[in-house]
Amino acid sequence: MDKTGFGSVGAISNIKNPIMVSLSLLDAQSKGTLSLGRIVPCMLVGEGAKKWAIEHNFEQVSQESMKTESMIKSHRHYKQKLDDFHQNNLVQLNAKNRSDEEALLDTVGAVCIDRDGNLASAASSGGILLKHPGRVGHASFFGCGCWVEQDIKTSEEETNSIGICTTGCGEYIIKTLFAKECAQHILKYSDKTDYDLNTFFKKNFFGAPLLKNFDDKLIGALICKLSTFENNKKNCN
Repeated sequence: MDKTGFGSVGAISNIKNPIMVSLSLLDAQSKGTLSLGRIVPCMLVGEGAKKWAIEHNFEQVSQESMKTESMIKSHRHYKQKLDDFHQNNLVQLNAKNRSDEEALLDTVGAVCIDRDGNLASAASSGGILLKHPGRVGHASFFGCGCWVEQDIKTSEEETNSIGICTTGCGEYIIKTLFAKECAQHILKYSDKTDYDLNTFFKKNFFGAPLLKNFDDKLIGALICKLSTFENNKKNCN
């Protein structure tokens, strides 16, 4: 995502760099409509995403080439746990098993700023082990995995731009639209040193109404804010 728009793909397989397919969607949006006036999609998933990637000449790879010994070992380990769970008809996994699974989140995110003060943010994730086929995590959702707002005038003397990417429990991040909400909170409280982020996290994520019945809520965010003042002085934090 950057100031021009948003593009994402999800549940896509056998493509070497899915994040670049997302970028191609963003680029296509800036060029106008498709044939017969069709709107360029913001998000594609599954076979539709793969078809777009192939049509735009992105490199395909085999399933085997994407496997590593450590991931095969981890998959077998947790698949056995899942099999045991169903076989023994357990009511719930113990706390240790939950914490082990949570440690396997593997989001990669970045927020970039160029010499002209333009921000871009992106997030990419393989999800979690043993996820349900067809699951799409937060990284692909608008306002959840990443967010950018450019040149927002917050006072007579100050203009702010902000980029955010997130990691954590994908379904919970989606339910709270966390990246977008966090960015707008920071812009609203840009005059405060800590932006009241502690309060924001408690109220808008850990205390969010849609998450009140869930435990083990995980969230993290990478945030970059650029402030530009009337005298052209810039401050990035």
